[in-house]
Amino acid sequence: MKNRENRKQKAILYSAITLFVMLAIASCKKDDSLYKDKKVTVTTTTVTTTPTTTAITAVVSYDITYKICNPYLNLWTPTGSGIPPSYAGTRTDSIIVSLDSANAHHNITLVVSSQNSGASSPSSGTAYNTYVNIHSGSSDVYITTNLTGLVNDSISNALGWVRNIQLAGSVYMAGCIGTWGCGFSNDRYVGIKITSPSGDKFGWIELYASSNTLTMKAEALNNNYGQAIKAGQTN
Repeated sequence: MKNRENRKQKAILYSAITLFVMLAIASCKKDDSLYKDKKVTVTTTTVTTTPTTTAITAVVSYDITYKICNPYLNLWTPTGSGIPPSYAGTRTDSIIVSLDSANAHHNITLVVSSQNSGASSPSSGTAYNTYVNIHSGSSDVYITTNLTGLVNDSISNALGWVRNIQLAGSVYMAGCIGTWGCGFSNDRYVGIKITSPSGDKFGWIELYASSNTLTMKAEALNNNYGQAIKAGQTN
């Protein structure tokens, strides 16, 4: 009787142990739902930026040699009204202008000449001629042909260039001749160019004309090769 009771208790104990083990195994079962692939949504935001442009102002640098004639260089012209000459005979006056102190041969010559075949005062039939000319002093110095002579005129290779030019003049029975006609008053500028293998330099000379005197007042030369200069520009 006692043995039967023991066997019954053992059977109950084994059943309890078996149930516990089964429950433990069930609780440790892999939850596949945790490892399934999940869809991930990625949101991309596009940001558009507008480039900022900064304006850069170029600074133009000049290297100008400017000289004032002190005293002014005066050329004789016919007395009285200047044109025509109020004297008989031929008369010429000239000056040589150095344009570049580093090269003595870079110069030009201003020439004023007058001719009068009549008496001391011109009359009908009297032949008279008056000229204001500029001549280059070397093969690499040129004078512009089409400058108005006014301040701020641009002097560059865009102009025409020659080695000799007649600025103004009056010829008997022909009237006014030359770039500036019978004459000019107040300040006028003559454009000049000096050529070299390194490039061209541009400059000007300032002239003043009165009734009987042609005066050179100043000159300037831009030492930067190929860079234009304005008539009257000093810096």
